[in-house]
Amino acid sequence: TSQGLKLLLGVPFVLVGWGLMGAVGALLASTSIATVVGLALSRDKLFGSVHNPAQTNLKLAPVLLPTLILAIFMSMPASVDVMLVTHFFGGSEAGLYNAVATVGKVVVFLPMAVSFILLPRATESHALGRGTRKILLQSLALALVLSGGVALICWAFPELIITVFFGEAYIEAGAILGLYAAAMLLFSLDVVLIHYSLAVRNLWPMLFADLVTLVEVVAIVLMHQSLTQVIWILFWGNLLILLFSLPCLVLRRVRPEGHIAQG
Repeated sequence: TSQGLKLLLGVPFVLVGWGLMGAVGALLASTSIATVVGLALSRDKLFGSVHNPAQTNLKLAPVLLPTLILAIFMSMPASVDVMLVTHFFGGSEAGLYNAVATVGKVVVFLPMAVSFILLPRATESHALGRGTRKILLQSLALALVLSGGVALICWAFPELIITVFFGEAYIEAGAILGLYAAAMLLFSLDVVLIHYSLAVRNLWPMLFADLVTLVEVVAIVLMHQSLTQVIWILFWGNLLILLFSLPCLVLRRVRPEGHIAQG
C-alpha cells in the first residue's frame, strides 16, 4: 500500500506544480494511509477482541510503539544522512554523497528479505517456546554474505562502479564509496538484529539503536568538516549498535511469549 501510493500520489502531486512539496506530501500521505490500513487489518489482535484459547496470545499492542520507533533507526541510511549532507555541504559534495548513498542502498536492501523471513519465523518459534538463536545466526550469516559481497565489490572497484552508473562527473565519489559500503554492511547486520529483537520481545537493542541513531544525527550536525567524517560517524554508530545488540541477543536466554493450549 505504501509503496504503491508513493507513485500514484507523487506523480500527480508533482505534475500539478507542487514540486518538492508534492513529492514529500505524497510520501507522508502514503505512509499515513498505509499505517491506518495496517491498524484496521490488525485491530482485532491489537485491541484483544479475538479470544481463541487454541492460539498463542501474541500481545501485539505492547510492541506497537517500539515498532513505530523502529522507523527512526531505519530512516538513517540514504535518507536522513543525505538530507543533512545536502544542508551542510555544497551542491557538488552533496551530489557525490548522494551517488554513494544510492549505491549503498544496494548493500542495505539486498538482504532485506532476510529480515522479512526472520521476523515471522523467530516470532513463531519464540511464542511456542522453541529456540530462536539458530534462526538469528543463520540470518546474520546470509545477510553477511549478501551485503558483504556487494561491499567487497565496492571496495575493489569503486571508481568503475561510480563511472558505470553515474558517469565521469562523479568519479571523485569513488574515494568514499568503500567506506560507505562498509558502514552500510554494518547497518544491514544491525537491521537483522533489530528485527530479531522485536520478534523475541527484547526491546533494549531496539531502543539502543534508536538512541545511537539520534546521537549520529547530532554528531553530523556538530561535526561535518568533510564527507569522510560524516561516513565515519555512521560507521562507528552502526558498529556500536552491532557490538551491543549481538551479545545481548545471542547470549540472553529468551523466555517464550506465550504457550499453546493443551488438548
